[in-house]
Amino acid sequence: MADLLVRAVPYIHGLDLPRLNEIHPDARMLLIAASVTIASGLLFGLLPAWHNSSVNSRPLLGAIGAAAAITPGAMRLRRSLIVAQLGLSLMLLCGAGLLLNSFVRLTTLELGFSKANVIGARINLPYKQYDSARSLEFYRRLMDRLRAFPGVLDVSAADYLPLQPVLFPFRIAGEGGTTPTIEAMARHADPNYFRVLGVPMIAGREFTPAEDARSPVPVLLNAEAARRLFGREGDAIGRMVSTNYPQPKVAEVVGVAANVRQLGLRPGSRAPDLFTAEP
Repeated sequence: MADLLVRAVPYIHGLDLPRLNEIHPDARMLLIAASVTIASGLLFGLLPAWHNSSVNSRPLLGAIGAAAAITPGAMRLRRSLIVAQLGLSLMLLCGAGLLLNSFVRLTTLELGFSKANVIGARINLPYKQYDSARSLEFYRRLMDRLRAFPGVLDVSAADYLPLQPVLFPFRIAGEGGTTPTIEAMARHADPNYFRVLGVPMIAGREFTPAEDARSPVPVLLNAEAARRLFGREGDAIGRMVSTNYPQPKVAEVVGVAANVRQLGLRPGSRAPDLFTAEP
C-alpha cells in the first residue's frame, strides 16, 4: 500500500515536491512498524482476553462493590503489562521528540536562498507549438502580467530552481586551458533571479536585461565554482571560460553569487553552478 501511495504522489494535481524521484518506502521501517503493531495487538488484546476467559465473571458481576480476589500470578501479569505499556509509550514519545527536532532543524537550516514570501510554480509549454523564441516571449509576457498583480514585488524565471534535479551537468574549462576542468550544474536565469530568491552577490554584478544577446555570453558562477577554477571568488570576474551548455561557446564571468544548496540538505551538498542569461 505504501508503495502504491508513493507512486500515486506524482499524479496529484498541483503537487510539486523537490527531489520527488528519491522518495520511496523503507522496507526496514515498514517491518518495524508492522512488528510493533502486531506485538501491541497481541500483548494488549489477546493476552488479557485469554486470561479473562479462564475467570468466572458471574460472581463479580453479581456482587457490585465486592472486592475481587486476584492471584499473585495475575497481579504480576498486570504489572508487567503496565510496564510494557509505559515502555512503548516512552518509545513513541522519544520518536515524536526526535521527529520534532528534525523538523525544527530543517526549518532553520541555511539553504543559501530566502524561503519567506516566495512562491514557485512549474510551467511546461508544448514543445511542438513553442520554439525557443516563442517560449521566451511567452515567459516575458507572463512575468509582466504577474508583476501587475497587487502584492507582487518581483517575478523571475529559471529552468531549474534550487533543490530540483539539474539534468545538464557540463564541463567548464578556463581560458587557454590554464585552469582546471570541473563538473558544474548549469541553468538559465533571468536578471531578477538572484534578487527574488535573495541570493547575495559576492563579487561582480548580476545580469542586465539586454545581455541575453551579448557576445561573449555573460555568465555567473557560484562561489564554489569560482573557488575551484580561480582560487578566489574575486579573481573570476572578467575571466573567459568555455562551456558546452547549451552549445559550445566562450563566456565571460561577470559575477559570483553565494552558494546555494542544490543537491540536497546534507553537508557537502553545495555543487559548482553556472548561470547564463542566454535563452
